[in-house]
Amino acid sequence: MDSNSANFEGLWRQLSRMERVGWLTAAYVRWFACASLWPTRPSGEVIELDGRWIDGLESFFCAIGEAVNGAAGYFGKSLNGLADCAAGGFGIIPPWTLRWHYSKLARDALGYEETLRYEREQYDAEEFPDEEARLAAKQRLDDLLARRGPTLFDTIVSILQERGVVVELL
Repeated sequence: MDSNSANFEGLWRQLSRMERVGWLTAAYVRWFACASLWPTRPSGEVIELDGRWIDGLESFFCAIGEAVNGAAGYFGKSLNGLADCAAGGFGIIPPWTLRWHYSKLARDALGYEETLRYEREQYDAEEFPDEEARLAAKQRLDDLLARRGPTLFDTIVSILQERGVVVELL
């Protein structure tokens, strides 16, 4: 990581949701352009994540990228990307511990409203392979409207735990 990265610390916080999408894309490109240059934290490390700045899915990815890999760092820009990063090779070797401070605030921000927004975007953009897949996606939307099923927060915690990350909700 270059010494100028510190100048970017927390800068994403003042961006809009769409600007954060651009920020995440830039972090992704930067990571892969210089992948061999990034330091890797050893297994057993503790990462501190501040949930006060998480107000949606994009801010979560900005925050975890910064927590793991420093200012303007990358650690996924989608749920699949998070799963890949948490499995290793993206700045930290599993297993590791995530201390999620102010997790209640993040849980609220990544709750049913944000999950419904995300699932609606996925549904609208999806090209379903068949009617059964479309109906399953519609059922997820209906469940979310009724406040049933996992939220983005639940999904994120599950992804991390399935990859050996100890998640401490503080």
